[in-house]
Amino acid sequence: MEMLPLAQTLLDAQVKFMLRDLSGPRLQPFIERGLDDLLARAQRLRLNELVTPDMIKSTVRQYAVNLQLRSAIPEIASAVAHLLHAKIAQKQTHIDAILPSLYVREFFAKSLELQDLRQNTLDEIKDHPIFAQMLTDMLLRRAHTWAREHTPTALQRLWPRLEHGHWPDKTHDLLLHFISTSLQDLCEQLKSLDDQQWLETLLDAWEQVRHRAIGRISDYISPLDVEEFFVIFYQYWQHLRQTDFYSELLDTGVDAFFSVYGEVTLGDLLADLGITRTMMLQDALRFAPPVLRVLRRKKMLEPILREILQPFYASAELQQLLTGVPAP
Repeated sequence: MEMLPLAQTLLDAQVKFMLRDLSGPRLQPFIERGLDDLLARAQRLRLNELVTPDMIKSTVRQYAVNLQLRSAIPEIASAVAHLLHAKIAQKQTHIDAILPSLYVREFFAKSLELQDLRQNTLDEIKDHPIFAQMLTDMLLRRAHTWAREHTPTALQRLWPRLEHGHWPDKTHDLLLHFISTSLQDLCEQLKSLDDQQWLETLLDAWEQVRHRAIGRISDYISPLDVEEFFVIFYQYWQHLRQTDFYSELLDTGVDAFFSVYGEVTLGDLLADLGITRTMMLQDALRFAPPVLRVLRRKKMLEPILREILQPFYASAELQQLLTGVPAP
């Protein structure tokens, strides 16, 4: 429908008015008024009135489960890994500067309160044969390496099976029995330690490393290692997000959030989350002015406003209001 001249004039006037509000000294008062108006309404609206748990679950599932991430993610990870590695390598900051001993001690103390978990873990190590077998094989391989390095070649030829790492079955069984028994005794002794003894041991170990510079990590981990760890974790997460367990965790989290905040007003919810008017205003003034300046410089702001407003000014309803003639 062709726009009436008066409608065109009104559209031009409103676009001009809004452009003045979105630039210069009028922008900050405009943003403040809009923010205050939203916050005032937020005090009269409850979370359950606006959205339901199922709506949030669908949205979360869309992005956390169904979203297909592109190949750019590993490429970004590679670039970040190299930059982080180079940055960390230059740091002389000590470990305890970013992980204070106070929190390490609290973490150890809290972990030691899980006595049942500690006892069950030691029982698993003590009773499972794989640990004794692993230690036995490791010691035999080490013994073979030592013997090969310290025994003359002429003597090695007298026991070719040992030369290739094949120890007599009786030797293997005796060593396995010895290690299994020793491991059981060690686990029983560890179970008898009280929490204070455990804590002192862990803190002694922490004391040995806390003054080391974090830059030393780069001596043992290369940028490729960081990248490959990320790729492994990324591939695992891609698998995990497709499991029912992952979806159930997301749904449970949403339900728990709504059980606490469903009947709370949006204003109180923002307050509980620590989001204040000052923070929101600062963020709006940080991003809005430069974005609007770019849109104006590229002559994109006025067309955007016209595209939003023009359908109303070209509508049959407005034509009827301006002319008094019903639309055909």
